[in-house]
Amino acid sequence: MFPPVFLNIAEDNLSRRRPNPLEKHVLPKLGGKPVSQITAEDVRTILVEIWRSKHPTAEKAIQRLRMTFQRGMLRGFDCDPKTITIAEELLGPWHHRTTPTPETDWRDIPELYRWLEGKGVAATCLQFLMLTVVRTHGCRAARFDEIEGDIWTVTEERVKGRVKTVEPFRVPLAPAVLELAQRRRLLGGEFLFTGHRGNPISNSSMSKFLRDHGVEGRPHGFRTSFRTWAQDNQVGDPTVVEKIMDHSTGNKTVRAYARSDLLEPRRPIMEAWAEYVTGGST
Repeated sequence: MFPPVFLNIAEDNLSRRRPNPLEKHVLPKLGGKPVSQITAEDVRTILVEIWRSKHPTAEKAIQRLRMTFQRGMLRGFDCDPKTITIAEELLGPWHHRTTPTPETDWRDIPELYRWLEGKGVAATCLQFLMLTVVRTHGCRAARFDEIEGDIWTVTEERVKGRVKTVEPFRVPLAPAVLELAQRRRLLGGEFLFTGHRGNPISNSSMSKFLRDHGVEGRPHGFRTSFRTWAQDNQVGDPTVVEKIMDHSTGNKTVRAYARSDLLEPRRPIMEAWAEYVTGGST
């Protein structure tokens, strides 16, 4: 029997949900190597370049490597999580300063929304993101069969969170969003925002669109625009507002008992936001 290679034990940490640093940075170099032969120096070599240039990504890779080795050891494979700990020591300390995602002032959102009208699929997806406040990964691959009535259900593989712990996220759709979705439906296809060869548009297409047109904000920053609008105008209960953004609130014990997705309390806030964005009210 051949010794297990890294890919064999890494499969549990791979997912269709979103780009995974193991797939991009680790598997191409170590996927076919017997796990018993992987050294701390091997890990250091493949991560040293992004340890400083893309430190958050490198940290995620280290975390997933450690989880993979821990699970492999529990399954009886010849691997030790200390290998990853040693590799992290070899990479050395790095103090990363987080740069906030550029946002658009909420007062400028209605004007930007109008400017985006009729400027192509990426622009329309940006409008959809503005109105729904769902993360880019959820919006870009939205499918028509996920919308039932005035509720859009984002499937778990596109919801942020730990694999096997996230659940589908229901989003109440304001009339303006339903109108946008209906216009897209007339174009046909499976996805609301279709790119190359019938696939959904890419993660980078919306950011690129904004950069190419000199817009300082970024897609994820529109979520901050909504949060600041709600805060400045004292719109809604803070817990409901955080739920709109699909943020967890409270500690683990509180979340274990607070299981409502607050769909109906979210609805009037989303309608008020959509009315503001589309130019209806302040």
